[in-house]
Amino acid sequence: MIRAPHGMTWFYFAVWSVIRLLSRLLFRIESRGTENLPANGPVLLACNHASNLDPPLVAICLKRPIHFLAKEELFRVPVLGPVITRLNAHPIRREGIDRKALRGVLEVLRSGQTLIIFPEGTRTPDGSLQEAKPGVAMIAAQAGAPIVPVYIDGTFRAMPRGASWPRPVKVRVYFGEPFPPGLPDAVHGQTAPRGRYDHLARKIMEHIKTTAPDRVVGSGA
Repeated sequence: MIRAPHGMTWFYFAVWSVIRLLSRLLFRIESRGTENLPANGPVLLACNHASNLDPPLVAICLKRPIHFLAKEELFRVPVLGPVITRLNAHPIRREGIDRKALRGVLEVLRSGQTLIIFPEGTRTPDGSLQEAKPGVAMIAAQAGAPIVPVYIDGTFRAMPRGASWPRPVKVRVYFGEPFPPGLPDAVHGQTAPRGRYDHLARKIMEHIKTTAPDRVVGSGA
């Protein structure tokens, strides 16, 4: 009898299995460094964002379910909304600070779950890494969960912004070593929260960059 991995619902496991099979056929997907993820407890996956393919292709590399944020408009789409809800998606507004979404993801992490977040905030327009938004640093610092940097290579070539269908391109997912989400006491002598969050956000992006082999950074994620 087939058993779903611990923590996965049968619906999540069924979708996970289908996407895993298709990704092996279409993208010949490989993952490296999955041993860096803690076996238990909260984990914040901080990943570069090159394509709409990123969340599912990172998810199928792991045998523990992940939670992710999606724009709230998607939850109003018939069929799609209920499906992504059952796949651990959480709605977020794209404008301003969504405090309800922030409380929701903090609860996910504090309950010992895995959350994937994209520090750049939106998909890269050209395949290169963008600057991080301070929101990811706020979530990381308040949750206190270890951060695992993730670099996904190939999804920009497979399905960049504006593309309707993916192309069969090799995809590799690299998981770096976890690091604590500590904030500095001050940045350039200033103790304002914004500057400290910006500092942590830059640190997160640096970890993502160093997680990838040098040959792929800036070459089209």
